[in-house]
Amino acid sequence: MIRSLRMRLAVGITVVCVSILGLLGAAIFHGAFELEKELVFALLTEELDVLEQHYRAHEDYRPTQGPSVERYITPTGAEHMLPAHLRDLAPGQHEIDRIGEERHVGVRLVDGARLTVVYDISAYEHREEHYMQHLGILLFLAAASTVLLSYLLSGFINRQLSDLARQVKEMPWDQPQAPLARHGQDEEIAVLAKIGRAHV
Repeated sequence: MIRSLRMRLAVGITVVCVSILGLLGAAIFHGAFELEKELVFALLTEELDVLEQHYRAHEDYRPTQGPSVERYITPTGAEHMLPAHLRDLAPGQHEIDRIGEERHVGVRLVDGARLTVVYDISAYEHREEHYMQHLGILLFLAAASTVLLSYLLSGFINRQLSDLARQVKEMPWDQPQAPLARHGQDEEIAVLAKIGRAHV
């Protein structure tokens, strides 16, 4: 059990501050995860909308491919024309593992055709991981700094009470005593000093 009032104050302040930092960090991490899901959903929906517009305008439209996106238009029932990992996916959005990397897939059925979009967001995820690592380091440093600041702050809060306790402890009880109250003491400490002097 911690007997020092200063240490108890320091521990209490540290626990409160670190708890707040922990909750803040958890909220940020959760928010980033939810933002990623919303971003992927919006990207796939937009890509499928554009692909559908092109298909409705020209049924023989052949979609272009990009460095991070694959687009396919296949007749319904001709799923064998798709890569094997895309053939059995139902309409909607999916998350699949492709050669150890995460891929997000959107599937939509339109007038006898199957529209498929595969999005590779690994570049975004690498940036997100880098950001989260930096955020984790910053939160750790903030929590570590809180320990030192809490100790210093508790010393400032506890200083007058410690001084009063030291004065009482060092009193030569067989001699006339000087007042314990001092100029500049907080009101509560001054009250304790007066009470203590009255009982000497």
